[in-house]
Amino acid sequence: MFYADRWAQAFVQAAGTNAEEACAVLQALITGMGTQDPRNPSAVETMIRYSLDNTGLKGNQGAEIACRVFVLLERKHFFKYRNELLAAISRIIDRNNGVVTISLESAFPVENEKELRQEFAEKLNTQTVVLQTSVNPDLMGGYRLRIGSETIDASLRTLTEDLARYLTRSGGIA
Repeated sequence: MFYADRWAQAFVQAAGTNAEEACAVLQALITGMGTQDPRNPSAVETMIRYSLDNTGLKGNQGAEIACRVFVLLERKHFFKYRNELLAAISRIIDRNNGVVTISLESAFPVENEKELRQEFAEKLNTQTVVLQTSVNPDLMGGYRLRIGSETIDASLRTLTEDLARYLTRSGGIA
């Protein structure tokens, strides 16, 4: 079983102050592989070493950690979880840097994103808020907000579904 958060935490701890650079190198290595699973670990390792030698990253702690994790993903047959791992690493780096990512899904386009971002930053006591907005007419009204692993669903659709379930369970309106 693959635990992306554990792998990501180990990656960030091993990379230390070079975590952002190591993440960028890992991203580049994974992107370079495309959608193919590496099948020959020694060939992959040779390719990585050659790339490090020719880019001037040899001896760079972040690049070395990224390469080791890349090869380890293949050896443990976890390469298929590469995108999940990258997302977990990014979340940890963002959290360590005080960056909060918020996903806001609403029934209608959001106005005043800048003000909303500032308000979230004040409420969450952070300097940087990345606000990802999307429109979903299926919500009928209201919004669905995701901050980290927490979700607040204040959509009209969910409220009406909850009301319908409540009325069905309680036997209807008296």
